[in-house]
Amino acid sequence: MRNRYLLGIDLLVLVLSPLLALLLRTESLGYFAAYSGPLVIYVVSTVVLKSFVFFKSGLYTQYWPYASVQELETLLRSTAFSFLGVILLFFALLVPTGLAPMGFPRSLPLIDGLLTLLFVGGIRLSIRLVYSFYSTADEGKDLSLC
Repeated sequence: MRNRYLLGIDLLVLVLSPLLALLLRTESLGYFAAYSGPLVIYVVSTVVLKSFVFFKSGLYTQYWPYASVQELETLLRSTAFSFLGVILLFFALLVPTGLAPMGFPRSLPLIDGLLTLLFVGGIRLSIRLVYSFYSTADEGKDLSLC
């Protein structure tokens, strides 16, 4: 596995994304205490599902400093499949079984999916931009004066 650091960062993002999504949806920290059990179940199940989809789609085999349109397609495809999987998990398993009780925000998977795309894509874009910045800065040095 080429990107073990990205895997660690992604796991952190995948844990924090649903928490931020709930905070954005409810605009209150009080819901964390009220929905702590269902939130933990949601976070654990979505982290497992998303990381499985990301791993199987080859997201961690890409070399992001040289990312191109093909890597962007892989990123979009993997986040879209993980989003569809979370929607299916949420509405076909968690809601009917009562693991996501009445009053638990039904928009949480949508906000979580958008935040996941934003954070996972933003991290990889920043890697590409930093590498591009430093590689062009090295090319601009005038070595003839040394």
